[in-house]
Amino acid sequence: MDTNVLEYRKRILSKVGEYISLTGQETVVDIGCGDGGDCELLLKSLEKVVGVDIDLSSNWGKIRNEQIDFSVADACNLPFQDESFDFVFEKDVLHHVENIETASKEILRITKTGGHIICIEGNRYNPIFYFHMTLMKGHEHFSKTFFTNLMKTYSKHVDFLSVESRVYPTKSKQLLKLLHRFEDLVEAIPLVRNFSCYNIAIIEKIKR
Repeated sequence: MDTNVLEYRKRILSKVGEYISLTGQETVVDIGCGDGGDCELLLKSLEKVVGVDIDLSSNWGKIRNEQIDFSVADACNLPFQDESFDFVFEKDVLHHVENIETASKEILRITKTGGHIICIEGNRYNPIFYFHMTLMKGHEHFSKTFFTNLMKTYSKHVDFLSVESRVYPTKSKQLLKLLHRFEDLVEAIPLVRNFSCYNIAIIEKIKR
């Protein structure tokens, strides 16, 4: 994996990790896992990882083992039993699905009671994302208000984060370190962090 992509992914997961206590025995499903890169990172802290994507990736065969498995499936029709996973992880998936309500119900269904759902979605009104992803590529990213209201339909127990993380075109470790400090600064300023790259919700599934 490209070093810059790796650092970008690790930064996002580290922010989530600050809000969750792990024993190392938990299982997780990564919905919309793409090439499986996040699955590899998640496995460093968890017992079992299952990656799911609507498209098969040639990279899956390279990293599949006893602890990582993959499946081709639609987020609106997940091939798992009720309450199968301690964690359900999705990044940049919900804004792509045809029926957000159905996908949300599926995510809740396969999450164990007492388990957690981690939803990570690009911020529609991040200046760079809006120009590059929304206007140029047609990604219908969620606004922070829409994202917040949607996540509250999952559970009353939700922590929200605003995280700045990008893939930078540089091989300089010193420059990357400086850029990461700038990202920390963006996250620390109340008004500015509303325009951070990612909105993140960490949701605890409770009995209804």
